[in-house]
Amino acid sequence: MKKSIDTLRFLFDILWHYDKAIFIYFVFSCCSSALLPYVGILLPKYVIQGLLTHQPLPYWTILLCVLGVGSMGIGGIAALTTQLFKAHISAARNGCFGKIITDKMLRIRYSLLEDASIQELCFRANFLFWSENSGVAGVFDGMNQMISGILSLMGVIVILSGLNPWIPVFLIVLILLNMQLLVRARNNENNQRHIVSKHKRELEYLSTIMHDTITGKDIRLYGMNAFLIEWYRSVSSSVRSVQHNIRAKYTQAELLSILVAFLRDILLYIYFICLILDGRMTADNFIMYLGAVSSFTLFFTAILDHFLKVRQFIGQTEDFQSVLALDEDPDDGSQKKNPTFSGLEMKDVSFSYPNGFSLQSLQLRIESGEHIAIVGPNGSGKTTLVKLILGLYQPQSGEYNIFDAKGNRIEGRCFETFSTVMQKIFQYAMTVGENISFQEDDQCDMGRLQNAISCSQLNQDIAEMPGGIRTMLRKDFDVHGINLSGGQLQKMALARAVYKDAPVMVLDEPSAALDPIAEQRFYEIINELFRDKTCIYVSHRLASVRFCNRIILMDGGRIVGIGSHEELLAESTLYQNMYHAQSRPYWNSDEEEIKQ
Repeated sequence: MKKSIDTLRFLFDILWHYDKAIFIYFVFSCCSSALLPYVGILLPKYVIQGLLTHQPLPYWTILLCVLGVGSMGIGGIAALTTQLFKAHISAARNGCFGKIITDKMLRIRYSLLEDASIQELCFRANFLFWSENSGVAGVFDGMNQMISGILSLMGVIVILSGLNPWIPVFLIVLILLNMQLLVRARNNENNQRHIVSKHKRELEYLSTIMHDTITGKDIRLYGMNAFLIEWYRSVSSSVRSVQHNIRAKYTQAELLSILVAFLRDILLYIYFICLILDGRMTADNFIMYLGAVSSFTLFFTAILDHFLKVRQFIGQTEDFQSVLALDEDPDDGSQKKNPTFSGLEMKDVSFSYPNGFSLQSLQLRIESGEHIAIVGPNGSGKTTLVKLILGLYQPQSGEYNIFDAKGNRIEGRCFETFSTVMQKIFQYAMTVGENISFQEDDQCDMGRLQNAISCSQLNQDIAEMPGGIRTMLRKDFDVHGINLSGGQLQKMALARAVYKDAPVMVLDEPSAALDPIAEQRFYEIINELFRDKTCIYVSHRLASVRFCNRIILMDGGRIVGIGSHEELLAESTLYQNMYHAQSRPYWNSDEEEIKQ
């Protein structure tokens, strides 16, 4: 219970600082909604009483003014404040909670985002603000209904107790009996939440790839239609099965509710009729007490039902809180627009994945201006080392330091120190210019942007685009958007790196799709373009990085050699084998040409 109270306090605190009007509308909505049912209870009594006693016109005028006009006024206030309350809560869902989780997702440690369980948790956390019928909206709507019901119930208890104090007790016992199955149904639904979340993620994923233009090619060329349809059918069937199980429990509770209501009405009708026959109850009071009994059951059931809903939706809040508690990338609170760099150093750095693969006792020093290559067999740890260098991963032991121009250790995260060109390049649903500068077109440095486009040799491609640098990429938000080719994506990635102009350039297999000759030319361009910067290359092809000052050879998560191409070729058997294996096809080709 304390945990639930703390969770509610968490929600209240966020909303109080975001929009205090929510609580004003909440209070007015609760109070006016609580008063409205009394009109339905009292109005029939006084109408019957007036008819039986032949009351004059003034009586009916007063009755109409007090109860009729009063009910309209209270009903109007209740409707207005409730709608305003819901509108403000709806605005807070994305404007407040959506913003909070988005900001958090951009700061969570990158290594955590690669964890499937963390991805699942982050997906569930979105339930807090995705729907108007659950999450934060469900919590506050449920509390609104609960408080209104409690206030209304208090008055009904007073009315019924005036007749017989045991009537409320009798009704509460019947309702609690009925609620046992409803509690089980709610708990069952809550227990299925993780399964439903997993299935929804699968359906969302399948829906995304079925509409994606890139995956669409594979789907058609490899005949994946039947496979994907069967996958979708299987997941949909599982969702249907889970939902059937959830609804079956609620159906049981509803059937019991009908039975309990039937028994309640039979017993109370008999009791009231006996009172009428004994002359202890008049017809107008009979109508009033019947209305009070019905209202009592309605209010009490609604209170318990909404209490269970609030408790269920609080679970979504707890997922949200769990995401907010996740570790973040280290940050010293400053954004370095023009960072300086004199070198980086790793001392006995180790890092392990949950699956067991690890980097062990890495010793590495890279000085400013060096051009370094990282090579090694597949699975040797090259990309993991790059992620450690970039700060996407944090060492689990040892020290990793980056130094500024004065030789001082740079505190916090150092993402501003690096420009990158990776093997996988993503094009965002923004303009070409925004995809390069990551700033709005009217806010970026146009001279700097044009230089980046020119240096990356993307200017001719952009000149042929319908909107130039303002051409929209992808078709998510613009039917006239375009998709860049592989070569254009590579040029755009290079333009991004030039525009950022960070002191250290990291290239992780950026030319894996190119043939050796094109790759060699690509690296020559890069080497010339960034000759005055520190460059770190990751490549499978050893011949492409012969120009580097030093080559770092990795195998099995360790650095097994450091030197120039000639030094490693002379000293390392592994390097020799890799180099000769890559060169042999071209030797054979030359021999065939000679024979011909």
